[in-house]
Amino acid sequence: MIDVGQQKVMFVVCNGAEARLVNPVWQALKMRGIERITIISTGTICKEEVDESPDEALRAFGMPFRMLTDYRTMDMTKVLKVEQPDVVIVGSDEEFLKRSLVYAANSLRIPTLLLRLGISSNVANIRRVAVRRTIYRLTHHLTNIVHKYLYLLRTMVGLRWSPFKIIQAMLKDVYVAFSMDDAGGRFGCWAIAVAGSWEKHVFTERGVDPDKIFITGAPTFDILSQVGGSADTADLRQNLAIDADDKVILLLTSAYVEHGWWSPDMRTMFVTGIIDSLMPLLENSVRLVIKIHPVENLDEYQEILGPERQGVVLRKDLKLSDSINVSDVVITGYSTTVLEACVLRKPVIVLNIFGEPEYLPYVEMGLATGVYHLSELKAVVEKMLYDLSAREKVLSKADLFLSQNRQSFDGKATSRITDLILELAGSK
Repeated sequence: MIDVGQQKVMFVVCNGAEARLVNPVWQALKMRGIERITIISTGTICKEEVDESPDEALRAFGMPFRMLTDYRTMDMTKVLKVEQPDVVIVGSDEEFLKRSLVYAANSLRIPTLLLRLGISSNVANIRRVAVRRTIYRLTHHLTNIVHKYLYLLRTMVGLRWSPFKIIQAMLKDVYVAFSMDDAGGRFGCWAIAVAGSWEKHVFTERGVDPDKIFITGAPTFDILSQVGGSADTADLRQNLAIDADDKVILLLTSAYVEHGWWSPDMRTMFVTGIIDSLMPLLENSVRLVIKIHPVENLDEYQEILGPERQGVVLRKDLKLSDSINVSDVVITGYSTTVLEACVLRKPVIVLNIFGEPEYLPYVEMGLATGVYHLSELKAVVEKMLYDLSAREKVLSKADLFLSQNRQSFDGKATSRITDLILELAGSK
């Protein structure tokens, strides 16, 4: 019989977002009696300039960790031989350093689990998108990419791969970089935890063995299910200088510029276009709250807005659940915030004014209303604010999707992920 308390779990954390993802799982494992947990922070090696530091986030959560540089090696096989974990958890096998861990773990017969708990789509895996993103990354993060790739090469050498096999792997990496935006799950992991059935379908279409894919839900939705949509927002409204009776439109931005999807001019057109379109509503007890993405720069948005605009509140420091709770309607792009808003029963508008591919089928799923021209935005927002029957019709579609995918939103994701980790650790 396996002694659960003797199993050792290893997490590899590359940025602040991954620290937030791992935190509830780490806590759940400790509650299950797992004390032998190693958390490795990659520091600045995998962190792009726009990313939150993993070290700061881990310290904020009180999670003890080791720096990858402490091991004084680029051969991830040596790291695993030092730690001797029963299971290794990473966020993706597409990122070079994490993939080197997957390769090394496979050679040592250590199970690997990918936590792919966001949303992705194979629609984005088209050549022009991949080429654009790769050129952006090479232009802005070349030194960082080379550094990470050295870990992968050094691990391949440590695994005693033949020169021919190494060259084959390198050619595959070049092909992947310029042909698809997301190739996660294709590099030999043991298991993938995904948020829902739509994500399992995406990975299966990529050629990933469906038996390796486990629908767990995401810890983020566990937290939201506990928050609910009825939290007291009086303090937040006071903090934002919003009257109790004011209607609130929430714009949740995404780091499209920072990750190479948009140019800065496109972001300016997007934000100013929204404000100009909604300005007639903002003159009548309606407020627009702009919550920018954690990796975006507040100063850049202040420059876009210029002098203070009536009815517009710009913030970066708000908790996502709080900002959604205080709102009456949410505007965003192809972001996981769509799901979070639906869990909190807020109507969502996905705004796509640049004719981009439908990266995520939120409109088709019934989770959002699609708006594709700024000239249409005011009318749709106004209907969501004041037409109760139209509003309820939109919310009922989202409710139907959530009920049909209850496993993803039932508040038990962290428990399922913990069970999967322990099962993999016991299979070594």
